Amino acid sequence: LHTYITNTLHHIARLHQSSSKNAAHSKKNQYKSLRTTQKMEHQSNNDTHTKKRPREETSTTSKTKTTKTNKQSKASDDIPQTSHYEVSYMHKSIITCCVTSPRHGFVITGSSDGVVKFWKRVSSSTPTSGKKEDMGKCLEFVKSYTSHINAVSSLVTTLPHGDVAASIGGTDGKIKFYDVRTFDVSGMIATSQKFMGCKACFIGSDQSLLAVSTESGAILIYSSVTLSSKPVSKITLHAAFITAMKYNYKCETVISCDEKGIVEVWDCSSSSLVGSSDDTNEEEDTSTQNLIGSPPSQKHNGITYSSKFDTDLYSLLRKKTFAISLAISPNGSKFLIYGADRKIRLYDYATCKIVITYDERPKVYDAMLSKKKGGIDAIEYGKRAALEREINETPIMSGNNHSYPTVLSTECSDQSLSLQFDTTSRYVLIPTLLGIKIIDTTTHKLISVLGKDDASTLRFVNVTLCSGDAVVDDQLALARSGGSSAAIQHGEQKKSDALVIALAYKKRRLFVFSHLDPLADLEDDDDDDDEEDAKKKKKSSNTKEEIQKIQEQIILSRDVLNEAPDAEDMLLSNLHGPSSNSINSSSAESKYGKEAILRTTLGDIHIKLFTREVPKTIENFCTHAKNGYYDDVIFHRIIKGFMIQTGDPRGDGTGGESIWGGEFEDEFVRDLRHDRPFTVSMANAGPNTNGSQFFICTTKTPHLDGRHVVFGVVEKGYDVVRRIEAHGSRSGTPSAKIVIKKAGVLEEEEQKFNSEK
Repeated sequence: LHTYITNTLHHIARLHQSSSKNAAHSKKNQYKSLRTTQKMEHQSNNDTHTKKRPREETSTTSKTKTTKTNKQSKASDDIPQTSHYEVSYMHKSIITCCVTSPRHGFVITGSSDGVVKFWKRVSSSTPTSGKKEDMGKCLEFVKSYTSHINAVSSLVTTLPHGDVAASIGGTDGKIKFYDVRTFDVSGMIATSQKFMGCKACFIGSDQSLLAVSTESGAILIYSSVTLSSKPVSKITLHAAFITAMKYNYKCETVISCDEKGIVEVWDCSSSSLVGSSDDTNEEEDTSTQNLIGSPPSQKHNGITYSSKFDTDLYSLLRKKTFAISLAISPNGSKFLIYGADRKIRLYDYATCKIVITYDERPKVYDAMLSKKKGGIDAIEYGKRAALEREINETPIMSGNNHSYPTVLSTECSDQSLSLQFDTTSRYVLIPTLLGIKIIDTTTHKLISVLGKDDASTLRFVNVTLCSGDAVVDDQLALARSGGSSAAIQHGEQKKSDALVIALAYKKRRLFVFSHLDPLADLEDDDDDDDEEDAKKKKKSSNTKEEIQKIQEQIILSRDVLNEAPDAEDMLLSNLHGPSSNSINSSSAESKYGKEAILRTTLGDIHIKLFTREVPKTIENFCTHAKNGYYDDVIFHRIIKGFMIQTGDPRGDGTGGESIWGGEFEDEFVRDLRHDRPFTVSMANAGPNTNGSQFFICTTKTPHLDGRHVVFGVVEKGYDVVRRIEAHGSRSGTPSAKIVIKKAGVLEEEEQKFNSEK
């Protein structure tokens, strides 16, 4: 209370002094007029800030406005705005962080198993021909390091060029430095900290220092030159876990936030004086220089306020929320804070006043759904809303604070939510449940939604913009092309090579967006055909089914299997599509039929078979059915509200084999899931252990996706399945003996019936 009263009195005294010395202060302070204008706007708008406009909008003549508009349109064109990602690459584990080096053209990623990978941006990621076969060349894998024992909690580079990178292990207490130009490890610091925190940034005028957060809220400063395990300095501005921290290299300040809602701005303009214990600095005069960690000054850091009470830095504390993500514009004029209340506040850096608040709370999307806006139906929105509620329980929405571990915290590892400005500081990329929103921070309008069609299956949480063209080594390009000069395209007009790298919730892939949408042309052709084109298409071989096949192949081929696939990857990718199976789809369909029938003691069950998608599984099932393998076999396991299982000649769940003897491998297909009742799947004892047993689900069972192969769905006989299910129990032991009297393929059964008739 004493401190508050003292600061208030000082503030009143400064106001009286400033009113009497207006002219002198206006000459010394270059931000005076701007501050007065913004203060008047703030008073007129109270706490809404909806009509407030940032500095970039003001201009003197219509000619400058036109020039700015042209430049801004070019800037927005540099950002990819496609509905689908072009290609994706894998880590062995969930990817936790991603950064880029604009000068050297590298993308660096870290994962939950401690692996750091270097990827080189490839020139002409958007081919001039626009052909689909030319896609998928956005990134090229270069090198990987197993840098840490556990997850890479933070990955940072020097600003703005990214010459040096550093990775921090959350639990091993190690910091590793990388020379990005040579993609090599340049040094390591083995600290004495058990938990290093999840936030870090390079600081100082030469950015030779690394600031790392700790579990207690203290910020330790390490030297990347000496690589000493002893911190150079310790910043104790926070008393709680730090949830966000970024370096403003234009103004040489750090903005840090903790879980109590405290936002601090501190000076980093001096890298030689950091309160270290070196005896060499004891005799130097530090009266005219600021130490790292001291309050910012108008002279060195470009601020215009004299007291923190003149700012909106206490707004999070007043609203009882805190920051979970932070982004600073490249020109240092503004910064964004994503709050735990799902509100995104845009601040003006010079005044630290809130310009506008973007609302991402669920009730906003509920209102959009009621007004039929947003482009999603109620069922799809319900699925995405459920995922948002799940994310609320993870460390993603707590700024990676693992103080209260849950099951979900281990599943999503050290993933974090991130925002990013573009190079012009005008546009910002924000991951939402609709996709990645691109918002103009001057007009506050939504430009587009990146990846909106992929957002139905992916929840993007981390965004990295790689603007401009890729850095090309002409000699390497000539060598790869066999000496052909066509590999070097000088002066050719083509779209920008700019990329957006997105990480998704609980995914081990990095999704690459470019200016090429691999599915856009097919969708346009399908939607915009006139009558004459439709007639021509009927005559041509490019039918809708063939277009759909091409579309499916593109969707599957864009997910590159550069690592060993697991069950989920096998579900999402059938390698090269149906054409890669050992059995031809059309011949298999004509050979084995489209529908099977199970004649049980309680009635007939008709099953539609997915012969095109899983031909080997269908061959096994239909051959067994034709040979009488399933005749007189009982339903040996029935669980109410789950499934009914059969196919074991022994009748106890331990027998049965494939038509080839023994077991055969899984055939996972992306679009065949346990997303509805009455799906028919193969029973197994683990990966690639399919035999003869199968089961029919009586409800949705999404937890079985990627574990059991779906090969059919019940078309008729739902009541029969329900009657069989009624004889089940929790243990699975049926209360009555229910037998498959005869099993077969429907076409074959109809032929027999007609001949007998």
